[in-house]
Amino acid sequence: MLLHGFWSLLEVMSASPAPLPFTSAVAGVSFYQEVVVPTSVGDDLLAVAVEDNEHDPKAVEVRIARTGEVLGFIPGKIAPRLRATGQQAWECVVTEVLRGDLTGLRIKV
Repeated sequence: MLLHGFWSLLEVMSASPAPLPFTSAVAGVSFYQEVVVPTSVGDDLLAVAVEDNEHDPKAVEVRIARTGEVLGFIPGKIAPRLRATGQQAWECVVTEVLRGDLTGLRIKV
């Protein structure tokens, strides 16, 4: 019974709205390096709920605000909580560009 209660609590917590603003890494950037590499700190982005993602029906894409190009995704553990806010899109800004073998991003939503 205790284990069942824990999992029920975990489900409620994972469906509760994410507190805004928050900072997050962008997932999936390895697939979008041609768009990610020229990105700079301070660039305006949009996080947009997408309904047609075959891999994750709760996906939230991260896009460049001025062009709509996809950079990656809000991580899968955070996306359902972001969508629970009831919005379909969120303004974001690049807070850190992580250079290495691949370029990664941290954003403020």
